[in-house]
Amino acid sequence: MQSIVTAIDHPWRERIEDAWGEIKALFNLRRELAGQTEPRIVLQVAAGYGAGVSRLLGTVAAATPRFEVQTGAPAILKGPRYLIYVPVEASDELTALHARLWHEAAPMAQAVKRAYAPATWAPHLTLAMGHLPEAILPELQQFLSVRDWRWRLPIGNLCLVPDDASHVTPWTRFDLADAAG
Repeated sequence: MQSIVTAIDHPWRERIEDAWGEIKALFNLRRELAGQTEPRIVLQVAAGYGAGVSRLLGTVAAATPRFEVQTGAPAILKGPRYLIYVPVEASDELTALHARLWHEAAPMAQAVKRAYAPATWAPHLTLAMGHLPEAILPELQQFLSVRDWRWRLPIGNLCLVPDDASHVTPWTRFDLADAAG
């Protein structure tokens, strides 16, 4: 799978990685959960993209001023695997960027994941995902609740992640325009 994302940079990257490390250590979840080692907000996911997607991302990035989004309190979503995540409020700027990318990149995509379509997309930062013992959920929720997660998170790039399963394949990154123009 490939994806179009906005990468989370310093110091927010370290805050996310530190939270994941603490969760793993405090709750002895080294095997049960996988952490997000490259924090990102996912904008679109597909089996693959055609050659024109890099040009599109460069064009969109050059025309989009940097902006900030607000994060909220973490949540735990139960499904086939648990997802521990930090919700991101869909600001007007983020919503417009996502909609533009969805409509312009989707025709270049093979087997685009509909969960990321504008009507169903829920922007967030993944802290960890995997299998959790039900018994630790109250303690984990308490641990998450004592931190300040209300961040003004800068959005300053678009990235093409060529292989979501690889931790060594480099991302193609396009920085957004400076706010001044």
